[in-house]
Amino acid sequence: MRNVGKLTLGRSVQAISSLAYLAFATRSLGPEGFGKLILIHSLCLAVAQLARFESWQTMVRFGMRALRAEAPAHLRRIVNFGLVLDFSGMVLGMLVYALLLYPVGAWLGLSVSLRHLALIYGLLTIAVLNGSGTATGLLHLLDRFGRLAMMATLEPIIRLIGAAAIFTFGGGIEGFLLVWLLALSASHLGVIFSAFPILAHRGPDWRFRFEPGTWVRPEPGMWRYALGTHWVGAMNVAQDYLPTLAAGGVIGATGAGLLKVAKQFADVLTGAATKLLVPALFPELARLKEHARKALVTRLNLLVVGLFSLVFVFLAIFGKDLIRLIAGPEFSMAYPTMLWLAFAGLVGATSFSFETLLTATGAIRRVVFANTVSLVVYFIVLALLLKPQGINGVGMAAVAHATVRSTLLWWNARSAKELEQ
Repeated sequence: MRNVGKLTLGRSVQAISSLAYLAFATRSLGPEGFGKLILIHSLCLAVAQLARFESWQTMVRFGMRALRAEAPAHLRRIVNFGLVLDFSGMVLGMLVYALLLYPVGAWLGLSVSLRHLALIYGLLTIAVLNGSGTATGLLHLLDRFGRLAMMATLEPIIRLIGAAAIFTFGGGIEGFLLVWLLALSASHLGVIFSAFPILAHRGPDWRFRFEPGTWVRPEPGMWRYALGTHWVGAMNVAQDYLPTLAAGGVIGATGAGLLKVAKQFADVLTGAATKLLVPALFPELARLKEHARKALVTRLNLLVVGLFSLVFVFLAIFGKDLIRLIAGPEFSMAYPTMLWLAFAGLVGATSFSFETLLTATGAIRRVVFANTVSLVVYFIVLALLLKPQGINGVGMAAVAHATVRSTLLWWNARSAKELEQ
């Protein structure tokens, strides 16, 4: 729980800064221009994270044993494995992005000049984003949550300063893409250049060195676990970014911009769990004995559901006025979608810690099953409702997804050994 406290300040600053630079971006570009910016960014992040292995989870899951046993050679093998995953995700993501950008960009209505710009932005973003997973895992493993909070705060602050400058002096979509790239690079490169020196401070034996071949079979079950967490992460990304791209292709850039605004406000709910509590909870569950896990999971679920309920009521009452105030009156049409997405976040909060529990304890197949079934339901509902309901269809699909996923995660966690002690 103390790690949650360390990350709270950083995430609070991030949330406030995100709303502030959202205001500058929407008012600088308008619904259509903002929508094109979001489509470029979403396509880039979708490809990056679909290709990215969740190596930070693998580091925590398997590195904890090496750290407890004071076995630096063992930990080096795990770090080498993580870096190979990062490099593979980086190369694969860049290749796939380069192949998809021009045909998909044309379907999204992006001009040729914007697609040229998006190519540079995407390749650099994927390289930075997909190269930092192992370093992030090391900071989690070494309990350096203060450093993670600082790096998490850096990105939105740089975005805010850059967005304010563009709003004042001009710069268009090109300026915002440059600012977002600089902000992302500062944050993720900061994590990379922090993690390995901190590890080396444990002593000369702990210094990292690349050892070819040690990553092939570093520990039994690592490849299966890495592929399982990758599949789960890919499914989460599919729900995060593919609907935005679908809205852009079916409705247009303006629809994508409105959907982004709705998601940004609804993220007050869902982001608290996925970006704040889960990274801090994961290593705690990996450390705890089986009998202590049930109490922690139950306590956190009650806390989060209560908090999310209050925030949902607040958004229902004041959300439309907040959208008008921050994004501008032309974005007020995002309010109904925001409520659907916020309600989906509330439903998902009922079981948010179950996925973390199952993943941290190695029951990755249960998580894969729950996420696969719920994602299939999500895209069926989305395909049926996107055209007739517009961006509200995305919110309705999110509620269906959250309901199915929460039910399956609860059932799997209930039947897991960790909750029977």
